[in-house]
Amino acid sequence: MSLLWRDRIAIGIEPGVVRFSRQRGGWRARPIEQEHIHCETGGSDDPWRQPAAALRQTLQRHSASRPVCRIVLSDQLVRYQLVPWSTQLQSPQDRLRLAQARFRAVYGDVANAWEVSLDAAGYGAATLACAADRDLLKELRELRAVAGIRVASIRTHLAAAFNCLRRELRAPEFWFALVERGHLWLGRFERGNWASASSYRLGQQPVAEVLESVEREAVLAGRQPRGMQVYLVAAGLDRDSLRALRDTGVSVIAAQTQGLVGSGIDADAAARK
Repeated sequence: MSLLWRDRIAIGIEPGVVRFSRQRGGWRARPIEQEHIHCETGGSDDPWRQPAAALRQTLQRHSASRPVCRIVLSDQLVRYQLVPWSTQLQSPQDRLRLAQARFRAVYGDVANAWEVSLDAAGYGAATLACAADRDLLKELRELRAVAGIRVASIRTHLAAAFNCLRRELRAPEFWFALVERGHLWLGRFERGNWASASSYRLGQQPVAEVLESVEREAVLAGRQPRGMQVYLVAAGLDRDSLRALRDTGVSVIAAQTQGLVGSGIDADAAARK
């Protein structure tokens, strides 16, 4: 069967929740099912295990249609490091080994269980590295054997959102803020590459905390706190919070997001523009 005619399933995985959206295949794909599956995290050191188990059980119901699956991982399930440029790094393998060493230096031996990947970066620029639990990625890649699913892609929320919305980010230098429930990823982008990357927990005052985080990172970078454009993707803020952020000059470029799937962030649609 052609991939065009297979059902398409978009999946978002975050601690305690799996977000599931299925579209009927064909020339004019149309949504036919959406579901939010809530599960206990159980205080596990691996917050992805319960959502992954729930996902496997859900997908078994759809195995007959042999759907094509695209998976987005919450940034709460991955870790980031900015790997500095060095003329001593002669190959991608050298940069990968340095990234792995930096993760171990920050997180200890637990980082040995992570699979590390590197973003593309220009000559002389730092490289953004991402680490995810190797067992989680193995579980997702094995969905085809378990449920007859074709996994077309596994991406982080950051990668999915940034790549989809790249054309909206017109400032030559900017902060990119990605908000999930209780979590903020914040990066500085300049000269076509990432220049910083940080993660923060958000509490009961997300608007103030987002602004304080931007100011803190600006001071650390030797920049004026309000001297650069801030673009924000909001997956979990109410309308009052979004309005308050806009009033401060923050550009909210994806305001209707309700999670990792079915949120208006459609990377496939963006790629067709």
